[in-house]
Formats: sequence, structure tokens, C-alpha cells
Amino acid sequence: MTRLRALALRAFPGDRRVWLVAAGVAVVFGALIGDALLERQERYTGTNSVRSRNASEAVQPGQRVCANGLDVPAGTGRIQLDPIASQPATLEATVQPAGEPPIDAGRFEILGQRKLDIPIPERAAQPASTPASVCLEVEGFEVRLGGTVGVGWGHVPPTIDGRSIPFRPSAWFLPPAGEKRSLASHLPDALRRAALFRPDPIGPWTYWVLFLLVLPGLAYAALRLLATAGARGRPPAWLAVALIALGQAWTWALLTPPFQSPDEPDHFAYVQYLAETGKAPSGEGPVQSSAAVLALDGVRTFSSIETPDSRPPWLASQEREWERRAALVPNRDDDGGAPGVSTGPHSPLYYGLLAPAYLAAGDSTFSELTAARLLSAFFLAVIAACAFGIVREIVPRRPALAVGAGLLVAFQPMLGFISGALNNDSGVNAAAALALYLTVRAMRRGLSARLGAALGAALVVMPLMKFSGFALVPVVLLGLAVVAVRELRSTRRLGPVPWLALAGTAALLFAVWSVASGAFDRTTFTTPGGATPVADTIALERIGGYISYIWQVFLPELPGMNTHWGLRWPAFNIYVEGGFAAFGWQAVHFPPWVNRTIAAVLLLLLGAGIAALVRRRADIRGIAPELVVIALAPITLISAVHVSYYSEVPGPIGEQGRYAFPVVTALAAAALAWVGAFRRSLTGPLVTLLVAAAIGLAAASQLLALTGFYA
Repeated sequence: MTRLRALALRAFPGDRRVWLVAAGVAVVFGALIGDALLERQERYTGTNSVRSRNASEAVQPGQRVCANGLDVPAGTGRIQLDPIASQPATLEATVQPAGEPPIDAGRFEILGQRKLDIPIPERAAQPASTPASVCLEVEGFEVRLGGTVGVGWGHVPPTIDGRSIPFRPSAWFLPPAGEKRSLASHLPDALRRAALFRPDPIGPWTYWVLFLLVLPGLAYAALRLLATAGARGRPPAWLAVALIALGQAWTWALLTPPFQSPDEPDHFAYVQYLAETGKAPSGEGPVQSSAAVLALDGVRTFSSIETPDSRPPWLASQEREWERRAALVPNRDDDGGAPGVSTGPHSPLYYGLLAPAYLAAGDSTFSELTAARLLSAFFLAVIAACAFGIVREIVPRRPALAVGAGLLVAFQPMLGFISGALNNDSGVNAAAALALYLTVRAMRRGLSARLGAALGAALVVMPLMKFSGFALVPVVLLGLAVVAVRELRSTRRLGPVPWLALAGTAALLFAVWSVASGAFDRTTFTTPGGATPVADTIALERIGGYISYIWQVFLPELPGMNTHWGLRWPAFNIYVEGGFAAFGWQAVHFPPWVNRTIAAVLLLLLGAGIAALVRRRADIRGIAPELVVIALAPITLISAVHVSYYSEVPGPIGEQGRYAFPVVTALAAAALAWVGAFRRSLTGPLVTLLVAAAIGLAAASQLLALTGFYA
């Protein structure tokens, strides 16, 4: 018994209350995740990776439309198409598997748009897929098919009475009616699909290791770090937090299908063109190189994104077809070069940092993409370390709070997803996190020459990563003003060296970029129009309308206000649904009850945090300026985001929750404010409650992504 106790203490050291709280949270999340794994439901056997975004040309009564060349996976017992009829119509369906006689699949009445379930004899387990055509003969009124305009390689164009049309109809494949499977039984298939279009040596084994060893190991390391917070250890706590965050970002980099994150094709095109030519995209013609276009067609990116019921390719034969074409079709890596819609004004700084990984990866587009993703993931490690540092500077006697802030960042699911993809959001998120940390450190310790130089560099680097970094410059300057006032009060003078280091570094880097920007065909301010950040902003010209606009984001519309939104609570859609789980191209989301729970917890934390600050107002007077800077960071950034998207009339949402991630370090610190209302001895268990929930949410998110992409 003594030996077992010693082993248990070694495995679960430190504050036992931390482990008990974590165990309680794990039971709750384990039950929820276990239920999701065991729930039996209909699951796709595959899709043709085509979303329903457009409608085909009309098929008139008496005509016959055929969806041709469909790869029907093994085990399929139903094929779904997406017909659209504005008036009642009848469809007579026929299925023609290759080399087999046609199958009469029945007659269907339709009106409006709905997926049409066409039963077929269940396909055998071998071969993996069977080519087939599905034909619909129209009676009554005209019918259109849902799908996507254009025909890419790997797709056979549909026909109307034998005439080909440039269209890709959507198709989904399901097992026979009534057959349901649990996700747990589906995991081998899902992990095999996840390994497609990946560089060697990544295979299904990679995902078994991630889900069974790496992710539980990261969770254990995080809880162990909390339980032993304050003890001297190796690696130091800030580095341990950073490594845990890196592990999370790497997991997302390997889990997310190629190019299945917002604007990733454009961001990859920038990295590729810069690495291949030494120039930023600035010409005319295609955005992507011919090699990238071949890869994008191979994974059917632009026909499968943005809808929750489409999937990337699942068949190994589709990967082999890309390999065959890549070997036979002449393609180049340097024949793109036009600025992408999402990357046009950006400086080459973020992309240049990833170029070494791209160049080291080899000559496969998917190898280059994966290597660049894995390097970009290091930005999440920087952000988590800065979250740790900010809180440690403010409350140095509560190390568990600092560890908790870093871990909340490390396990934030949407931040991990973006950090594991190619997107210059990662660059500005890390630069902003560093700038806020350096500002708080200067406010707590005073400005040294080294700190001043670092802060001066961060001020210039932030907007060069992405122009949204301009929004945090006023916050940093406010913090520096506090530093200056405190220094004047204590010494009646400003030490010239630190301030010269700050101003000189900022001026030097700005001057270097001003000269270099022309060589990269970029403007000095890297804004969409090239002007200063506040120029030509409609919201600032119509301040009353903007105040009404942003009021309605967070609060109910007041009498007399113009309606700016067609939603009841836009903040919920933007910052809860979009800020915690909007994977892929904002296509894979949590069920509504999960988002409502997250919103309730956030509101509870906000109220409890404000109450704690009021209750402890006498104790926090000495750090009030630092708290003001931390509070102003998200207010300033979010206000600036909404300035950019201000509209006088209701329209589609342009704002996305990920745009708030440059201030995620401040948000993580704010999320822990409520802990201050309790005595210091309870810090570890209380922080564990939040961190363990964040770990559970991250695990649920990775399972959600696995389901949304591969099941």
C-alpha cells in the first residue's frame, strides 16, 4: 500500500484538490463525449465533395438529367441528390452502376428543395467504390439540380438528354435506410480518411497516436502544471505552457484537411510565391500556382467548403488520381502571383517567416502546406506564454492564475484551429500578445533599454503582420504614458536611454519598411486602401449610427434606433458560435445547446469578475492602471473591428469571432478575475475548474472536427 501511495503521489503530485476538481470535470465531459461516441445515427458512406450553392439549368418535363461518374462507396444503400422544383413535379429515378444493368429506383413527388433519397441495392465491401450514374426523368414542371457551377477534374459533367452541362451536382451516399452506426465504430474509417492527402510518413497511425496518447498527455501535463504551480520545475512554467499550446496547435494542423480553413489557399499562395521568387504577390493572372491549383482540385476545395453537409474526398483512389496527375501534368510552383482577396494588402512579414519551412518540405504541395502549418503553430506557443507572463506580472503571488491564463489560451479550440492553419491572423495574434505583455511588464517594472527596444519593435511588427494590429497601438501608448507618469513622479525625470531605445527602434523599423515596401509593391500602412488606418472610415463620419450599430451587437435595440442587424443577438453569433467552434470555412459548429452553455458561462464569468473587482477594489488600487489597459485592449480592438464592418442597413455578418484573438491574452486574464474574490489557498482548485472545462471543450471540439470532416 505504501508503494502504491508513493506511485500515486509521484503520478499526481502537488495540490490534491486540483486533481479532484479535474476528475469531477472529467467525469462530466467524459460522459458527454462518451455519449457522442456511442450515439447511433445515420452516417455518410461518402459524398462527391460538392456543396449545393447554385442550381443547374432547368430540366424541362419529358427531359432526362443524369449525374454521371459518381464514385459510390462500399456499403452505400442510398444516393441523395438535391433537386429543386418551384411547382409540383414527379421524378422517375434510374441508377446505372458501371458494368451492371440499370436499376429502377422509384418515382418521387417534389416541391421546393429537398434531398431526394434514392434507394439502391447495398454495395459490397469490395471494391472501395463503384462508378455509377443517377438519372431523373422529369414530369409535371421543370426541375433544377443543386450543386456548383463549373466542372473540375475528377468530376464527370452531368447531361440533359445526353447534352453535357458545365455543372457539378451535389451527391451524398448513405447506408441502407434504418442502418445506424456509432461514431466509436466509425473511428477506424474516419482516421483512415484523415490520413489522405498528407505527406509521408503521416498515416492512420498518426491519428491513433494523437487521440490516444498526445491529447491525453497534454491534458495531464496541463493539470500537473496547475497542481504544482509555484514549485520550481523543469522546464519553467511559462515554457511548459508554451509547449502544451504548441502540441494543441500541431494537433489541429494535422487534423484539419488541407485548405479547409478560412482563406488558406490565398495564404498558401502568398507563402509559395514569396518562397519561390522572393517577391510578394502583386501581378495579374492566377492567385495560385498551377501546382497549387492541381492540389486544390484534388481535394475539391472550392466545391466542398462553407457548407456543413459537404466533405473533403474520402477515397484513396482520389488521392492516387492526384498523384498520377501531379506526375504527368506539367505544373509549376511559381506561376501564380496575383494578390488574393484576403492577402492583397498584407506585408510579406508573416509569410516570409514561414518560407523556410515551405522550402525544406520538398516538392509536394501537401508537404509544403503541412510544414508551413507546423511552423505557424509556434505562434500559439508565443501567445500562451504571453498570457502566462501578463498575469504573472500583475499577481506574482498567485502563480496558479498565471498558469491558468496560459492554459486557457492553449486549449481555446478556435484559436488552436486557426493557429494550426495558414493565416496571418496567427502572426498578428502573437505580435499583439507580445506587445501587451511587454506593456504590462513595463508598467510593473519600469522601462529598461532592452524592454523599450522590444516594445518599439512590437509596435511596428503588429500592423505589419495584419493591419488590425493598428487597433492596439493606442492601448500600448496609453500604457507607456502611465510608465512615463510614474517615472516622473518618482525621479522627476525620464531616463533617456530606455525611451530613446523605444523610439529609435520603432522609427528605424518603420523607416526600413517604408523603403522596403515599394520593393514588395505594398503601401507603408498595409491597409486595404493603402491609406492611414482612420482614413475613409464611414463609421467615424457617422458616429451616431456607429454607436447604434455596436450597441445592437451586444444589447437589445432601443426605441428610435435604426435597425442594423437582422439577428436578435449578433454578439452570440460572432463571438460565441464563431469564436469557439466554427471549423472549416465556418461550416462545422457545435449544437445550439453547447453554444448557449458557453454564452451562459461567459456572462457568469463577466458578472462574477466585475463583482470580485468591486469587492477587492481597495486591494487592487495599486494595479488599477494595468487592469485598465487589459480591459481597454479588447474594447478597443472589438470596436475597431466593428468600425471596419459598419453598415447602415442589415446585411450578412462580416465580423468573425477570430478577429478578437489579438487580445485573447487579455480575455484569458479577465476570465480569471472572479477567482480574486476567494482566499489565496483556493486559487488552484478554482482555476482548475475553468482550465479542466477548457480541456474538455478542446477535446469535444477535436471530436466535432473529426466528425464534421471525416464522418
